[in-house]
Amino acid sequence: MRYTYKKTTDTQTDRWLRNLGLCPKTFSQLELLFVQALRAAFSALKKHGDLLTHEQEVTLNLYRLAMTNRTLREKLTERHAHAVLNIATAVRRQYFRQMRLKKIIPSSSKKTK
Repeated sequence: MRYTYKKTTDTQTDRWLRNLGLCPKTFSQLELLFVQALRAAFSALKKHGDLLTHEQEVTLNLYRLAMTNRTLREKLTERHAHAVLNIATAVRRQYFRQMRLKKIIPSSSKKTK
């Protein structure tokens, strides 16, 4: 019974990591910065793909592909991860700017006394 529980939790954890765009086999071997960049790339492509330029899409997809290949992953530097994080941040800012203009997200929340 204990083996079944462990197998179930491992399966659920693997499924959760895959939904985040991470590979369960290599997750524990990656540095945190690269995991954050991979997560940001996956999220930007999935949620805000319509706001990305063609060059940004190519950069994010190339980063995701490089992270799946061991030899390419070892060649990646922090500069690549920072480039991906910068793209994701720019796209999120663009999204929130558009939402603010639509009055869905208020531009400032001032408390009145």
